[in-house]
Amino acid sequence: MSTRKRPPTKLAIGAYGFTVSRMSEEAARKAGVFGETDLHNQDVAINFGNTDQTVANTFLHEALHGVHWVSGLEDKPLEEEFTRQGANGICELFRRNPKAMAWWLATLDPKAAREFATALSAHLAA
Repeated sequence: MSTRKRPPTKLAIGAYGFTVSRMSEEAARKAGVFGETDLHNQDVAINFGNTDQTVANTFLHEALHGVHWVSGLEDKPLEEEFTRQGANGICELFRRNPKAMAWWLATLDPKAAREFATALSAHLAA
């Protein structure tokens, strides 16, 4: 089942609320990207016309740009490379280790883990 039908519309990063918007396939092709983050307008734009795996990786990649910005790491020489490799690694970590990642979230924040489980169940049922 494709998860592109109901993507999130908001993303909290640090003290900031980012919107999640759709990037057209034409704009993505023109820019040579799968997505982009406008840090100053706090918008994460994703081209949802790719495979689910590419969309998921792109979403995490763009969210990491926001995390780096909030942390003061934006515009550093290796930030894009670090973001790309970090997103790839985190996607693989979660994909291959669902039980360990469930334990991790429940250990980090039990309330967030319950909310995640509820949201995941609702999303998969849709």
